[in-house]
Amino acid sequence: MNYKYNLFIVILISMININCGMFGSNSSVNINPTTFDFASSRSFFYHVDNRLFYSENGKVDEDAECIWRYTGEAAFEETFVSPDSKYIIVRQDSVLLIISNQGEEMGIIGPVSRTELVEDRKAGQYRRGGIQWSPNSDYFIITRDEIIELVEGSSYEHSNKNRTAIFKYCIQDRILSQLLLPPNEIWHSYYLSRDEESIFCEYYDREVEEFRYKRIRIDNGEVMGIYIGDVQSKLIDSNDIYVQYKIKDFVCYNYDLSLAVVDVCGSGLECGLYLYNNNRVKMIFSGSFGTTVLKGMWFSFLEAGYFLPGNRYYIAHVDNRGKKICLVVDTKENKYMELKELIVPLLCITNDDCPTFWHTSRIVPKKPRAKTSIQIELESER
Repeated sequence: MNYKYNLFIVILISMININCGMFGSNSSVNINPTTFDFASSRSFFYHVDNRLFYSENGKVDEDAECIWRYTGEAAFEETFVSPDSKYIIVRQDSVLLIISNQGEEMGIIGPVSRTELVEDRKAGQYRRGGIQWSPNSDYFIITRDEIIELVEGSSYEHSNKNRTAIFKYCIQDRILSQLLLPPNEIWHSYYLSRDEESIFCEYYDREVEEFRYKRIRIDNGEVMGIYIGDVQSKLIDSNDIYVQYKIKDFVCYNYDLSLAVVDVCGSGLECGLYLYNNNRVKMIFSGSFGTTVLKGMWFSFLEAGYFLPGNRYYIAHVDNRGKKICLVVDTKENKYMELKELIVPLLCITNDDCPTFWHTSRIVPKKPRAKTSIQIELESER
């Protein structure tokens, strides 16, 4: 039944795309760009389509030559950048490539699982997600399924026999070696301790039916503690762990959570893109949301957004009547400029940047408010 319903939705969405254009194609923005110099506070990788670039000085050179090209499908869908911004891990089809800031392919790891779903994983395959770098960028850790079974009817359909090994890839030696074999299957997430002597491993406790973390010593496998996300006394301390976040987890916020950029279209404020800071609101530019043939369905002009390190400059991908535009917003001066191409920053953001987090399964930034909560507030203002 679910399969038929999902198939119906896919067909319906396809019909909408054919009759109305891609989602949001009739959205628009009212912009008057200026020009100014902008820069990230540190070096960073970025990509345009399948081309990879590197900025040593934190600036975007629109005439620069790319350092590497992606040749698989779904370009740069999943990447892991080192804390010193000198290396990037890119998943390309069924392997992971380690690439330097000079574009050199330094190593290859594979095969990797097609997805993180248990039915797509196989013994001997490396897991595609959750890779964590060491604080000094000397190495990274990655998991591999040693035993993986699917048990129909069990909690989350995982077998108690499943085991996940943690491997270490050394950048200087270019050697991959097993580091730890925890007593439980690692579900999604794992993180190095600050002293690099232990690893926090996420597991599913079937007795209480919730996700927890075990802190396990690397040298002898000793369990040093168990951490529970909704128990204050059992939370992981940010001083004990080193976390690389997913950029998408910040949603609309900058990396110290002091400022948000939100798209609004309601009965209150004029439709547009806004800066939101401690209940203070300032419009960046106005616009209109797109609609479809389905009543009540609408689509924002804002397709994607990324803050650069330094928390001042925001990269916005907007749809203006079917034309994709890349804008750089100076959130301090409240001005913006247009770039020639759609750039996507590829960054390493850690709990050094954002020490406030919470955890149930994955560790994520503890945002003051959800984006939808801010939007609802602003859309109802008069």
